[in-house]
Amino acid sequence: MDVGFSTTGPLCLVICPWLAFDHLLPYLELAERLASRGHRVAFVSTSRHLARLPPPASPCNVDLVALPLRRVDGLPKGADSTSDVSDEKRELH
Repeated sequence: MDVGFSTTGPLCLVICPWLAFDHLLPYLELAERLASRGHRVAFVSTSRHLARLPPPASPCNVDLVALPLRRVDGLPKGADSTSDVSDEKRELH
């Protein structure tokens, strides 16, 4: 099946983990493993989460990309993590 692009070269990937800090480190490790195999990875999260992460082991192939969250009615201002919201408002996040 022809998919219209080469699957033999390095990939450009985007990883956007769930906004819970416990999810960030495993996904950063995944990004680093992919980068160590020559792939380019954009790791997307909020600026507050990215500031808490250790620097990537493969900084040349892992780009940390800050994504600002839009204001959502019902969520407190600056709620960019699941730890910032109560369980009953988690669905808004």
